[in-house]
Amino acid sequence: MTKFDVIPAVDLMDGKCVQLQQGDPNKLIFSDNDPLKIAKFWEKSGARIIHIVDLDGALKGSMKNLDVILNIREKVNCKLHVGGGIRNEKLANKLLNAGIDKIILGTSAVTNEWFVKKLISRYPKKIIIAADAKKEIIVIEGWKRRTRLSVYDLIKKYNKEEVSFLFTNVDVEGLMRGSNITLISQILSLSSKPVYVSGGICKKDEIIKIKQLGARGVIIGSALYTGKLNFRDLTELMS
Repeated sequence: MTKFDVIPAVDLMDGKCVQLQQGDPNKLIFSDNDPLKIAKFWEKSGARIIHIVDLDGALKGSMKNLDVILNIREKVNCKLHVGGGIRNEKLANKLLNAGIDKIILGTSAVTNEWFVKKLISRYPKKIIIAADAKKEIIVIEGWKRRTRLSVYDLIKKYNKEEVSFLFTNVDVEGLMRGSNITLISQILSLSSKPVYVSGGICKKDEIIKIKQLGARGVIIGSALYTGKLNFRDLTELMS
């Protein structure tokens, strides 16, 4: 059976663990001053993977919460997938050499294909390509810049590489009104590579459907932090 994980999100901004609505810093859903405490809580609750994104890095182009991330890596045993402002080889090497299990590349996957493919060849299966889409068009730089690339084009560009994909439907992200199962199904049909899914997921039934469609995992943020979903109730879905 293919592995499936329910993955809690730890998004970082100004050294805090936050949840934003559709990536907007002005629409704060949740904030806590101790990201390490949050990460330890998810690990204790049964998480095998934690998804960490440096939101400052995604918006500003260079990682701002590296010390927080490395501190979590030192003190938490589960796997860590890290993204947000990883746009040069030195930082990518530092994270992977520090024991980060996979790094997530979004903006650079669009703007610097040569750099990304070089990293993939050096670290096969350690790279996740972030396909963040609004109305099926890829958005980058903390979701602030719309590209001319469709989510389908981006996946095809890297589909022959030793990567995983993370599809985030920005249109529904943080709204906790449900995900677009039809669109998720279309995305999953494009690749035989592991695909993680995020955006709007707020019901256990949705997660079951996404698992049945063949996703490698789901990443959940706001629905966990607001209590709409209970993580311990979801661990039975992991395989």
